[in-house]
Amino acid sequence: MAASDTMTFRIAGELEVNRLAYGALQLIDSGYDAQGALRPGVDPAAVLGKVVELGINLIDTADIYGPHIVEEQIAAALAPYPDHLVISTKGGLKRIAPGKLQADSRPEHMRAAVEGSLRRLRLEQLPLWTLHQIDEAIPIEDIVGTMGDLRREGKIRFLGLSKPKMAILQRALSVEPIACIQNRFNVADQRDADLADFCARHGIAFQA
Repeated sequence: MAASDTMTFRIAGELEVNRLAYGALQLIDSGYDAQGALRPGVDPAAVLGKVVELGINLIDTADIYGPHIVEEQIAAALAPYPDHLVISTKGGLKRIAPGKLQADSRPEHMRAAVEGSLRRLRLEQLPLWTLHQIDEAIPIEDIVGTMGDLRREGKIRFLGLSKPKMAILQRALSVEPIACIQNRFNVADQRDADLADFCARHGIAFQA
């Protein structure tokens, strides 16, 4: 998340989460395309229960994980969710061949992704929905416009983008508020450090 002196961060100034989150992709034995069955020898309910017990209150997942398996396991283990727990999921990718994913930001695909995640996660509203990959065939203004429509319909509370470039983020912000960015950022791969600084200055969560 963006830099702070505290151990928590308020997404969009509202959702208070601990800075250490749990990436639920680890529940499945997956390859590059995030397809796979549950990891052998792992009890998802026990893992997720321990995650919450340890005080982690943001769990990150995606509809493509499995696909669908991880969202279903989260709901089976934790729904109905405690008030402090934030379930963050992603959509906007489709599998077109073994080991190959493709962005799909058409309105009908994003709507189906959001509605599917709502159903599998047993939620009336997704606290944070992130576009998993930006579809370069569609203007970002149109993509974010569809996301905003879903927000106004009450299906999403806050919007996120995964791996946007600075110019794309700024264009997106001209249409809708963006609460969270997901991007790789570690000692071996500090890509887009300027983007992380921009997020820190503007109160946008940076999920590394």
